[in-house]
Amino acid sequence: MLFGGISEHTLDPNGRVIIPRKLRFSLGETFVITRGLGKCLRIFTMDAFNGIKAEADKIGTPLSALFDPEILRIRRQLFGEMIETTTDGQWRVLIPPRLREYAEITNAVVLVGAGDWIEVWNPDNWRAYTEQELTEEKLIAAGGGLLTGERSMEPNDGADIPQTGSPE
Repeated sequence: MLFGGISEHTLDPNGRVIIPRKLRFSLGETFVITRGLGKCLRIFTMDAFNGIKAEADKIGTPLSALFDPEILRIRRQLFGEMIETTTDGQWRVLIPPRLREYAEITNAVVLVGAGDWIEVWNPDNWRAYTEQELTEEKLIAAGGGLLTGERSMEPNDGADIPQTGSPE
């Protein structure tokens, strides 16, 4: 699967958004929506999400996953508010109120293809992110660091992603 491109959409009064044709056929019949970093949502195919779950299951033992705060943090982020869902007959998907609240989505959304997944953003948050984080300087620094091994491949904790709205 390769998800790419950016498209802007409006939620209907029930909190549903139409999945564009270029994305919908690659998603499959059932897919997962969960919280992403930086006040966005992520949509995964079932195969991609099962791969992520398999990787998460390798972190620690079942017992340590119950009590280790670092492991719990990762698992809660991935699975705490995830939903397994489908589109309706008009290719709309319901974004549940809790996920809309987390991503500060009220009316409009930006769908961003991010390779293995689709991100769902509040347009203002997406604009702020792109202006602050997708600068030429930061992209060159990130790419150079990855190529030379100077930058860790460890996941970003989201601390440098701009946040808007309430700190809660």
